[in-house]
Amino acid sequence: MSTLTDAEYAATKAINWSSLKHMATSPMAFQHSLRNPEPETEARALGTALHCAILEPLVFRQRYTVMPDFGDLRATEGRTTKEQGKANKEARARWLEEHKGAEVLTAEDSERVANMSAAVRGHRAALAAIAGATEQVVLWKDALTGLACKGRLDAITEGVCDVKTAVDVSPRAFGFAAAKYLYHGQLAFYHDGLIASGRMVPKRLPLLVAIQNRAPWDVAVYNLQSEHIEAGRMLYQRLLRRLVECSAADWWPGVAPEIMPLQLPSWAINAETTSLESEDF
Repeated sequence: MSTLTDAEYAATKAINWSSLKHMATSPMAFQHSLRNPEPETEARALGTALHCAILEPLVFRQRYTVMPDFGDLRATEGRTTKEQGKANKEARARWLEEHKGAEVLTAEDSERVANMSAAVRGHRAALAAIAGATEQVVLWKDALTGLACKGRLDAITEGVCDVKTAVDVSPRAFGFAAAKYLYHGQLAFYHDGLIASGRMVPKRLPLLVAIQNRAPWDVAVYNLQSEHIEAGRMLYQRLLRRLVECSAADWWPGVAPEIMPLQLPSWAINAETTSLESEDF
């Protein structure tokens, strides 16, 4: 376990899941992600703020501030409106200068963060899942490849817990999202890393706290099963092995370095030819 700062964590030379997951697309995608870090978007900034509000509420209150509404900033037709627009811009610029260094949220984003964090606090299982140590950095060496690995875990109680947002947190929809975004690989990576770090042997398998990112701000807590962790383990170990092979060969191919058979969906292959004949062209 480590108490590295954000800058120290970023400077630590080790493989993290945010980079490794791109190997599932291709080695080329992995290399591209290293050379071109994902730009900060409104969605990413909102997610960071939400994690801070839920996992580090005291830090959130110190780090974030809400921008007031300065009115219309546009210079439209009409002398009075133009002057007012200019005055609003100047007031906004002064406010930003006075709050330089702070993380700024719009009133709308602040309300969304407040709604989602309140939903977690009002959910007994979710609150218990994140009740342990939060935002914990774990460093370890992968036993099979010898690669140095790192992870910043959202919460550790009796095991790993990760917080995710989703449009739909119902079992079927969120299960589909978990598979699409490789959450099982991420949680297996963290689960095994926690053990390899020597910090602890988890008493339970990882949990996922799913938060709906729109009204009614529903919350669900899902526990991964042993078969999920085994599938995730096979996934991250395959990606690490491929990383070692590509590094040794200094070859970072894309998704199709050779000729590949086209993969049509089954509905296209099994479609009835008569359906086309009946169409009125």
